[in-house]
Amino acid sequence: MPSEDDRVRQLLQLFPGGDPIYFRECLRYYREDQVAHVVEKVVANHYYPRTTHAEMNSMEHLNDVLHTLATEIFPDCDIGYLRDLVEKYNHSHLEQVALEVISQPNYPERLNYGEFDRIYTIRKPHYQHQTLEQLSKEFPHIWKSSIRAMLTEHHWDYISTREALKHFQRPGFTKSIHTLCEHWIGAFFESQAGSTTMRQALNPVLANEMEQVRRQEEVPRINDQVARDQQLALRWNTEQYEKKGQLITCLCCIDEYTFEEMAYCSEGNHAFCHDCITRFVSEKMFGQGALNNELRLPCICMDGCSGWISQETLERVVPDDIWRAYEKFMFERNLQQLRLRIVQCKSCNYCELDDTIAPLHVGVQRGQRLLRKVQWTMVAPVLALGFYSPPILVAGGLLAASCWMIARQWDPSNDLKEAYEQILFQRRGTAFRCGNPECRKLTCLQCHREMRGIHKCRENNVDNLRLYVERAMDNAIKRTVSEIMR
Repeated sequence: MPSEDDRVRQLLQLFPGGDPIYFRECLRYYREDQVAHVVEKVVANHYYPRTTHAEMNSMEHLNDVLHTLATEIFPDCDIGYLRDLVEKYNHSHLEQVALEVISQPNYPERLNYGEFDRIYTIRKPHYQHQTLEQLSKEFPHIWKSSIRAMLTEHHWDYISTREALKHFQRPGFTKSIHTLCEHWIGAFFESQAGSTTMRQALNPVLANEMEQVRRQEEVPRINDQVARDQQLALRWNTEQYEKKGQLITCLCCIDEYTFEEMAYCSEGNHAFCHDCITRFVSEKMFGQGALNNELRLPCICMDGCSGWISQETLERVVPDDIWRAYEKFMFERNLQQLRLRIVQCKSCNYCELDDTIAPLHVGVQRGQRLLRKVQWTMVAPVLALGFYSPPILVAGGLLAASCWMIARQWDPSNDLKEAYEQILFQRRGTAFRCGNPECRKLTCLQCHREMRGIHKCRENNVDNLRLYVERAMDNAIKRTVSEIMR
């Protein structure tokens, strides 16, 4: 009699790429002709789950499923609830979790709509054990129970827990003596046994996170070294320029600088230092010297130069915050000049072209042409009947003239604009999700505010959040009572 493994291998030969765990559970439902019944089931449904990874229950696969559920399928569902459901099943995680969530009328919701942080990912016991041991080695002055509690609070995430442990209170004298003894005793036994299990079987996810932390800790040191090298090179360069008398005079502040500290206009005739260009851009952006309708930043020189300061020069010279403000200003002004219908996030400069419906001015032009056709359609029958009966011609003429005057006085643009906005909101909706990875905020297109909780325009957000929390608490009580009654 073939074993269960043999039956699973037969099914995998018939359905290559199938999930062995799914086939194994299907076989346990039948007592006779198990393989035949499973084949009939798969053929009737025209579907069987496939393995997309070497191991279906691997941590990477489960996190991919959780990310898809939390960001695309159920962006308003609580991530902790979805994570528990994903860990509940052994196969077809995406399909089974989606069916269970859909079957529940009131599933737990969350405020951060569509957001997914790495702290919510699933961690296997192997990862959790190694993370606890690694943090215990990095912070030997902290009790292991305290580290475990901190890990539980941060969902067993190595990076966030490590940052929290840095601010942990220093231990007392007794704990320091205990830690010292524990460290040396553990090091002695480990050297005697020659244990390298931790290094050999290090979880790949934990290894990547440790490497990421190491690189982040090296960034300040590298930046500090680069800054010192730049200052040293600038000082030596300035000394060489001074010895040879080749310093260049800035035409704005009349001070002398090296060639590397200067920038030229597009004509190449006027040189300015970086500080003067930065102050000039700041004054144009935030001061009295507005850019008005200028498409480029003009030359600082006042002798009628027709040159300008290029975008490459500005990006290289001015600080990052001023450059981003200048880039955003030029981007928004160019959009206004193009007169495109766009949907823009109110928290950043991200925008999308709105092709839901034709532009308003196109609808107004079509409505005016249709109105002219209606006017001539009203006059033509009256003229045709007037040849047979003069009274009809007189009465129809008066009626047509009155209708013509009413149509001439009526301006359809306001009514068309109101109808246009109603149709636009029905097709596009009132919520807009920002596509900027650094923003990702949900904005209401009617009141132009961020949507959180039970959003209602022209109402206080605090009241909306309070109503949202009260409804979530009521739903939680209902779910608890229903589970107790079962």
